Amino acid sequence: MADKKAASGASGLMSGRIVAGAIAVAIISALSSFVAIRFALPKQIVVIQKNVVETPSPTQNELQGDLWSFSDPFIVNLADPSHHFLKVSVSLMIARPGSASGQGKTNQDSGTAAKALASRMTPIVPVFRDAVIGVLRRQTISTLYDQDRVKSEIKVALNLLHEQDADQFPRTLSVYFSDFVIQ
Repeated sequence: MADKKAASGASGLMSGRIVAGAIAVAIISALSSFVAIRFALPKQIVVIQKNVVETPSPTQNELQGDLWSFSDPFIVNLADPSHHFLKVSVSLMIARPGSASGQGKTNQDSGTAAKALASRMTPIVPVFRDAVIGVLRRQTISTLYDQDRVKSEIKVALNLLHEQDADQFPRTLSVYFSDFVIQ
């Protein structure tokens, strides 16, 4: 009988040690996960979005413009002191000439329209890129989570150029992101 009590006490002691060991492993895992998230993740990719589709549906006026995509993505340092950078591909819906609402001529074939858009945009691309870079460089990781606000800031900056010289700079109807990577 004494042997049964001794065996029962030893197995209880053994299961208590197993439970204590499991708790210790869980605590160590939680602490190591916290340390990894807190200190390692800021040096790794924070947000990756490809082909963003969370944009609102375009209005009828936006559909009446011409789509222009910058040939090169924008790669900029962010305003964060943590040395992150942003890589984003930007496309613009540009108002057609001859109409304040963007509803210009629509009877051109697509080849002619593309050539006309290229001839309008090519000389001003450096100025537009500079304006977009200016907006993007002011962003932080936390402000980039609101992509609609960033798009709006880009649109405002580009339309300020239009207000300064409407003959040279077309009005921007909408801004779209196709690639958006923060590292």
